[in-house]
Amino acid sequence: MGKILPVTSNQGDAVRDMANEKGVGRVNWQKAHDNGQFSRFLDSLKTDEAEPPRSLTPQHLYEFQFEKDGADAPTLVARTREKFLVSEYAEAMANNVKEFVVGPKEKVIVRVFTCESLGVTGLSETDFFGPKGFERVKKFGLAPCISDDAFGIRATHSEQKLDEWIWVAHPPISADGYRRMFHVGLHSDFGRSVYGYGLRSSCQLPAGLLVALRVA
Repeated sequence: MGKILPVTSNQGDAVRDMANEKGVGRVNWQKAHDNGQFSRFLDSLKTDEAEPPRSLTPQHLYEFQFEKDGADAPTLVARTREKFLVSEYAEAMANNVKEFVVGPKEKVIVRVFTCESLGVTGLSETDFFGPKGFERVKKFGLAPCISDDAFGIRATHSEQKLDEWIWVAHPPISADGYRRMFHVGLHSDFGRSVYGYGLRSSCQLPAGLLVALRVA
């Protein structure tokens, strides 16, 4: 790889001048610094030359960290229903023993992004929530959730805004004739819930739709 030459102060000034020219501004620069985006970029440069650098992770709205204890589907549904609504479709999804995945005991980090920040606005629901769509977010160091993460997100997201819905990005689960995703939401009529939504190929993802993904 040859001798590594140090970065000089003049080169640092050039980066500053470039940011000013592009109108990045001190606030956005500080956000990038605080979110660790600069350090992740520099870390990516230290990988093997044959490995392409990982793209910077887009700005997220929420981050949830929770411990999973390996509880089975009936336990998760019963435990969640003590405080929140679990819709009939969500329960049907959890009862699909072939497709509903119960993860191991582990600590999970999940972040919530808009479709605009992920660059997937306009894709059909069925195109994004599947292998091809999940492949697109790998460049950000993200991965699809395990389907039972929806219950952990519901228990953790205690300050959800009214009529906010988070789509938990996991492999779809068959229930009642549809391929369904878990939604974690707060509705004016039935409060905080875990809901099962049927994907449609005719529906495109709007820019502001919220998507939950694991930090890989």
